[in-house]
Amino acid sequence: MPKEPKRFDIDIASLSRVSLATARILHPFENGNAESHRELQCFLVQEPPRTCGIIPRRVQLWLPARVLPAVGASVTDEGRGALARVLPNDISRMIYIATLRDNNTGCYFHPDLARRFMLGAADRAMLVCHQEIYERLVSVELEELTDQINFYFGSIRAPRGRSIANWKKPRAYRATIPIHADPISAEILFMKIDIALAILEARLRVRTQ
Repeated sequence: MPKEPKRFDIDIASLSRVSLATARILHPFENGNAESHRELQCFLVQEPPRTCGIIPRRVQLWLPARVLPAVGASVTDEGRGALARVLPNDISRMIYIATLRDNNTGCYFHPDLARRFMLGAADRAMLVCHQEIYERLVSVELEELTDQINFYFGSIRAPRGRSIANWKKPRAYRATIPIHADPISAEILFMKIDIALAILEARLRVRTQ
C-alpha cells in the first residue's frame, strides 16, 4: 500500500512579508523534502528582516505551479521597492529600466532580482514595472513632468544646457519606453517631453542673461 504523501504545515498566522494568498496556497504543502521545507519556513515565518519574505531561486525551482503567480507578484513588489528606494522619480526610473533591457530580445536583466529569483520571474517583474512607470508618465501633468526632468538633469554629471541639447537632437529618450507601448500614448509622452525641454531651455536662457 503506497504511503500517503507527508504534509507539512505552515503557520499562516506567523507569516510576515509573504501575502496571505501565498500562505493559503502553500498550506498544507506536499512537495519538497524536509530540508527544503525548513528552508521555505525560514522565509515565511517571523524571522529577522534579513532572511524573511523573499523566496530564493533554489526554493522556487520545486514550488508547485499554482504557487508561481503569487511568487511573481512578490518579485514585482520587490522590483517596485528597489526602484523607489534608489531612484527619485518616474522619469529616472524609466531611463534606468530601459538600460536593463536587451533591445534584441526585449528581455530585462536586473542584477539583484536575477540573483535572488528565477530569470523569467525577474524579467516579467521589470516588464510590469516598466509599463506601470510609463503609464504614470503618460498621464502626469506637464508641470510635474518638467520638474522630474529638471531634477534628473540636476542629478547627472553634465551641464544642464548640454543635457537639454542632447535630449532634443537625437531624442534618445524615445528608446526608453516599453517596446510594446501604444503608439498614440507614446506620441503623447514624447510631445510632453519636447514641451518640457523647451520650458527648461527657456528658463536656463533667462538665468544666463
